[in-house]
Amino acid sequence: MKRKFRITIDGNEYIAEVEELSETDESTTDQATKNADNNTKKEDKDTAHAADVL
Repeated sequence: MKRKFRITIDGNEYIAEVEELSETDESTTDQATKNADNNTKKEDKDTAHAADVL
């Protein structure tokens, strides 16, 4: 089901469309969280390595 909203910010009008999704697949959400965590760890490791090089 899609819903539209009309929003006015500083005199500019925007239309936002939101689609409501059915049930969330928790395994997909969990995997996305793990991927984000792994990416953050890799970025931290890369940053630490860059600091060592400098």
